[in-house]
Amino acid sequence: MKKRFIFLIILLLTIVFANKVFAYDIDKNDKIYVGGQSVGIKLENGVEVIGTYAIYEDGILYKPWDNGILVEKDIILEFNGNKILNCNDLLIALSTSDDEVDIVINRNNKIINNKISPVKKNNTFSLGIYIKDSILGIGTLTYYIKEANIFGSLGHKINTESFIKGQIYDAKVDEIVRPTRGQAGEKKATIYGNPIGTVNVNTDSGVQGMTNNKFNSNNMTLLNFKTKE
Repeated sequence: MKKRFIFLIILLLTIVFANKVFAYDIDKNDKIYVGGQSVGIKLENGVEVIGTYAIYEDGILYKPWDNGILVEKDIILEFNGNKILNCNDLLIALSTSDDEVDIVINRNNKIINNKISPVKKNNTFSLGIYIKDSILGIGTLTYYIKEANIFGSLGHKINTESFIKGQIYDAKVDEIVRPTRGQAGEKKATIYGNPIGTVNVNTDSGVQGMTNNKFNSNNMTLLNFKTKE
């Protein structure tokens, strides 16, 4: 049974590394740790439009995003000649806006250049959109290879089309909410400290990346490949 378990672990890691991310051959002397502890995972996926609303000003309803200029899931790449990487970038660019500005978006992996007219209300400009620039959640650390500083987490893909960069953090579970009929369970946790690694890819088999010097493997189990006949 022990040999079968070790074989399955090696097979899983081989499939992950061969097909997904890192060109790294697992050596018999590599120290492979298996996890189970919770980690915070943050993916920064650019400024994504997640909703729209009309702006009421001087008795008129304005919709700057209308006529297909902006729709849900659009990623805003540039605004008024400024590169946009996060929500703060867009707010700064919007604060120095004009009546009509250039906007560049990524829509379904197609780059679109357009014009948009922000609405000025209470001395600030608005586009009438709801936005987000990252996904933050809790996952389970699956494995860690010490010699390569490589980790894997989750075991499934995070639901986002793309991401610019990502990090993992230490996390402490505060509460486990059990599932009930018609209601999924959830893990409530606190994410703290500085990043302990960077996320390189988000694949069907989970997120994978590189750890840094703040990563601590003390609570992980080192696989022992030596078995008795």
